[in-house]
Amino acid sequence: MIKNFLNICILVTVISGSVFAQSLDNYINTALKNSPWLFDFNNQKLAGQLDSLLLIAAFKPQVSQISQIMHPPTGSGWGYDESITNGGNYSSVINLTQTLFNKKQINGQLQNLSLLNQTLKINEKITIIDLKKSITAQYLTSYSDYAQHQFNHTMLLLLNKQLKTIKVLVDKGIYLMTDYMNLQVAITAQKISISQSFIKLKNDIAFLNYICGVQVNLTSILLNLRSLFKVFYIPKVHQ
Repeated sequence: MIKNFLNICILVTVISGSVFAQSLDNYINTALKNSPWLFDFNNQKLAGQLDSLLLIAAFKPQVSQISQIMHPPTGSGWGYDESITNGGNYSSVINLTQTLFNKKQINGQLQNLSLLNQTLKINEKITIIDLKKSITAQYLTSYSDYAQHQFNHTMLLLLNKQLKTIKVLVDKGIYLMTDYMNLQVAITAQKISISQSFIKLKNDIAFLNYICGVQVNLTSILLNLRSLFKVFYIPKVHQ
């Protein structure tokens, strides 16, 4: 049981070190780069710009051409007279179309596209604010979980020290054995609290990474244990 408990202590330090080694700004910047909503807004704004160009081009002079070539087979004594038709029938028509008095119509449609673009920009700003708010709240929640987990470790240290003191007093007959056993039960309960706080911390960190679009590779984090241990303190656990 102590071995498993030590594994949890190491793992929670590795995970918390990987999270809180990064600042809140780093998480926000990463989320802004990975957000699918912002990608969608950018695509919609680009589509609006293309629609504006197509609209302007549609009201410019339009040139079209219609051609017809008919060359039927001919034979000796039958078919078209080449001296009159040159052996077939050829025709071509070029049309030039320009809509007149359309300035108000163009301005109206361009204004409509401009309003749509402004709406997209406003929605984009609202999305960025909401995203920053969610990430900040989740970051604070994760840090609170980490602080609670460290507090549980500190309490366990105090209980273990108290257990040694009670053991000496029980041996001297000052305290009862039931007091010693009650303290052992309290230590076991504290270890369970540490395990539960670790699960909560891991889930909240996973959700923080999820909303930021970050993939955490625990294998690569385990390779940096020494550097993490220099920053984050791990209380020792006594039997």
